[in-house]
Amino acid sequence: MAPLIIECLDSDGLHQESIDTVSRAAFHPLDDALNSLFDLTPNRSLADHAAFGFRLAGAGVMALSSWVAATGDGDLPLVSAVGTTLAPSLFATAIKLLGACDPPNNHALYNFIHHNATQLDREQERAVLRLVTWPVRKDTGDLADVLGWVAMKNFPDAIEIQQMWKRWVQAGCFDGKPNSPADLARYLADASKEKLRGWDSINDALRNHVRSYMRSGNKENVVISADHIMAAADQGAPVLQILLREADGVSGTAEWKDWEQSDRETAEWMQWFVFEVAKEARGDRDWNRAWDGAKEMVAFQELRRRILDNDGQ
Repeated sequence: MAPLIIECLDSDGLHQESIDTVSRAAFHPLDDALNSLFDLTPNRSLADHAAFGFRLAGAGVMALSSWVAATGDGDLPLVSAVGTTLAPSLFATAIKLLGACDPPNNHALYNFIHHNATQLDREQERAVLRLVTWPVRKDTGDLADVLGWVAMKNFPDAIEIQQMWKRWVQAGCFDGKPNSPADLARYLADASKEKLRGWDSINDALRNHVRSYMRSGNKENVVISADHIMAAADQGAPVLQILLREADGVSGTAEWKDWEQSDRETAEWMQWFVFEVAKEARGDRDWNRAWDGAKEMVAFQELRRRILDNDGQ
């Protein structure tokens, strides 16, 4: 124990070459040392040491608990402590530490799931699912989407995880942000490639979202729908086919006809834009060409309209 105590008191902490020596310490001396050292100097370095002790032997829990209470989410020391393969005897304590986080530490939680999900008992699995879904992740920030992906891979039949993904899609959490449609399309493509269960309902949620936005009579929403089509094409996501069915003929729907009545110019622009995007999604995926093609068709339609008006006069 001498290297741990001396180097933590006199310097920045335990050096790499001393780890093997400390790893042979008995549990109680190691636990007492880590907790006492953190009480003396409650800082990030001592939290990192407590994380090492926890991974090694379940030691330093009081220090880690204090660190979580002080920081809210436990930051990277908690990721280091619980986000690796642990002895099953440590699962309950790890789950308790994760549950004490406010805000939740998505990074630590998804790593814990990734390394340990297959060894959890039923009660522990239920506890982990509660941590994934509560408190409610209102959006996909702070690695919530990565957490959702890892949770779905490991608990594909968990309805609450599927519902979380559907809520994100329906709420537009993957809309209008750089690469967000691409992020969702990549998850859907990877789920298909890996033949993962549970993702059909997410594909359906995206289809319904695109359908609603396509028929909304709102230019911004139609562009967002087109973004999802382009992302699905770029990522090779099988959901592309059902999204294209929503795009095909949308300009003939009653909702679109109503839009033409109230704002003919915008509706016509978007009609050709959707048409050109769908064409490129089935072909070379040249999105600049889709935009240029839409401009050309709108200009042609306007010219044709003027010619007909002049002929009529």
